[in-house]
Amino acid sequence: MRQNRQILFLFILVIFLIGCTKTEIVSQQISEPTSQASSQPTSGEDEGDIIKSIPDDELAASCTDTDSGIDKTSRGIVSGKWYDETTFENEDDCLGGVYLVEYYCDNNQPKSRNFICENGCKKGVCI
Repeated sequence: MRQNRQILFLFILVIFLIGCTKTEIVSQQISEPTSQASSQPTSGEDEGDIIKSIPDDELAASCTDTDSGIDKTSRGIVSGKWYDETTFENEDDCLGGVYLVEYYCDNNQPKSRNFICENGCKKGVCI
């Protein structure tokens, strides 16, 4: 009987360790996209970090945003043309159900900011 308890204990321990390992992998997948930012995203309306900035030699000729700037409650699309006439298009999106990547135009240039959505993120908007 004691041997059965030891086997059961080991089985439960192995299941627990496997469960912890999977959780760590998921956390790493969620964290990786934000590691490109200079610091962690924030939840404030006027806060957040620019996670993509265009070098001066690659400036856009035009930039439009369908949700008119930084709007965490409306899914928008930033699109335009580079000076070499190639086009770009970026749609507001969620990362891991928690982070919002909000694309916007600043001085006619496409940029993006990461935000933490306190109630989660779905379909490119904070809930």
